[in-house]
Amino acid sequence: MNVGIPKTGSTTLQHYLEIDEKSGLLGRSNYTYFACAKDGLAEQESLGSIWGSAGKRFISWKPFVDCLEKARASGKNAIYSYEIFGKLMHDDAEHWENLKRATEGFRVVIVVTYRRFFEWLPSYFFQIFRLFDRWSFGTPVFIPMTFPKFFEYCRHAGSIYKADWGTVMGTIHPTEITLNLFSKHFDDLILFNIHEASIETADGRKNNLVAEFYCNILPNAKDLCEYRLNVGLDENQNVGSSFNYALFAHAAFNQGLVNRGNRNSRIVKLVRSHQENELGKQSYDFPMRCITRKEMDWFLYKSLLYEKRLMPTWYASSHGETEHRAKFLEATEKKKFCTIDASKAIEDSDWQKFLYYNSEIGVEPKNESSEGGQ
Repeated sequence: MNVGIPKTGSTTLQHYLEIDEKSGLLGRSNYTYFACAKDGLAEQESLGSIWGSAGKRFISWKPFVDCLEKARASGKNAIYSYEIFGKLMHDDAEHWENLKRATEGFRVVIVVTYRRFFEWLPSYFFQIFRLFDRWSFGTPVFIPMTFPKFFEYCRHAGSIYKADWGTVMGTIHPTEITLNLFSKHFDDLILFNIHEASIETADGRKNNLVAEFYCNILPNAKDLCEYRLNVGLDENQNVGSSFNYALFAHAAFNQGLVNRGNRNSRIVKLVRSHQENELGKQSYDFPMRCITRKEMDWFLYKSLLYEKRLMPTWYASSHGETEHRAKFLEATEKKKFCTIDASKAIEDSDWQKFLYYNSEIGVEPKNESSEGGQ
């Protein structure tokens, strides 16, 4: 059971587990992959019945029990992956008794995933507000806060971070929280370090997340391991991004630079294409608001501390602290801890002209000289 945490490659893993289940590849290694999403419902909706006090009643576990029984009937080892399963489990005896009752007859191995904290937090931030770039102009919308504001917010008791993880940011890595929770009730736990997937194999082959799971998490899965090492992955799934283009589009709408007939996604597509394909720049090449230097130092310190505590051997290796620091520096250079200052960005006269000529709203660009026409 891969129980999370979110934003550690779970969607990619589930995508390829489903592919390899349908192709028969898992079955040939005596494995079956099962999910509880059905009848158009997402996994979270299907298993919402076990959340909170309702999960104390075994009848609430019926959706999970039903899909597990289908896997049990195959007579094979079963693989389950749901990135927020750990968050569904409360520290109540009834929850754990029901989970053990549901999985009776299996030797249960709990897999908890790890990602460097400084990489995980921006991805978690994006996930929380990810629906922002799918709205239409003129409709009510919840505007995401900037990353610096979110960074500060997560250190307060009233934050969504505290609601999700039971503590404010800065005390413990969510992976360690999940490990501690499940270790009270299960003996077999594995920490899945997704960064090992970036290391070449001993024979020089390129590794990937799914191959790493098959090779080093699943017992007796050599054929699966070899297949995914040789074939690789087409692409990763549900990859975090940024709101910079969406925030730019929203600011442009508020300033009357695009009309209500446009969807936010259309403007985002135009702005991204112009920025990246025509100007040769990236989403972070705008005026930005970033966390402070002091906050960056604190962020790196905590990220290193968590990794050292969770995986001291890995931390001491060449891929540990040294690579951790290098990747953090790379993230700061790419402004991963920043958000666009959209109000400043749209003051640029070239961007105002670009929006005018592409959105067909008939609004003359600001700062455009009245002499010489357009």
